[in-house]
Amino acid sequence: MPRGMLTQGGHANKLLERTTGLSYSHASSLDLVVQCEWAGTQPMTPNEAADTLIGALPKTISPSNLEEYGIDATVERAQQISCELLCLNLFWISAAIKAHIPRKYQDLVQDLVLQAVESWWTTDPPLGPITWTSFLAEYEERALRYGQIMQQTGSAIAVHTEAATYLEEQRIVSEDERGRLLSLLVDAVPVETYGQSLQNI
Repeated sequence: MPRGMLTQGGHANKLLERTTGLSYSHASSLDLVVQCEWAGTQPMTPNEAADTLIGALPKTISPSNLEEYGIDATVERAQQISCELLCLNLFWISAAIKAHIPRKYQDLVQDLVLQAVESWWTTDPPLGPITWTSFLAEYEERALRYGQIMQQTGSAIAVHTEAATYLEEQRIVSEDERGRLLSLLVDAVPVETYGQSLQNI
């Protein structure tokens, strides 16, 4: 997607609606997995909020990271799992933005997050041969599925289980490795941190 599309009026809000599959009525469910206290005397700006979210976002995982969890590792495998991991993290960032940021700032913060992630592709593409355009299409498709699971269950672990199951179905990990991959996904997706990062906006 060209960068200019990220700043067109209403684009971020529409992307947020499509990818999370959530409405404001689901904020109470998200509170179970994303905690945020509206306190403090020095509010964060939207730019600071986006920077904080990006700072908490794991960029990729390496073959050595996979080996630590007992998953057979290759560079290609690490890139494929990193793609799903980035989709998963962006889903929870979008959910945190929708649940905890005032409406008037949501488009701006979402735009800033997506622009920051897109910039990773300008120097050292994080997912090997996977282009930004291809990744964005994958993210929108996967996040729709995550949103469906979240609406049905209200459970973060159910969403992560869906991600691990999907990678098994794609033959990226084996059935024996799925449980170990789930542990990696839980550890590598700082769900609570995303909500806590927005406490003073």
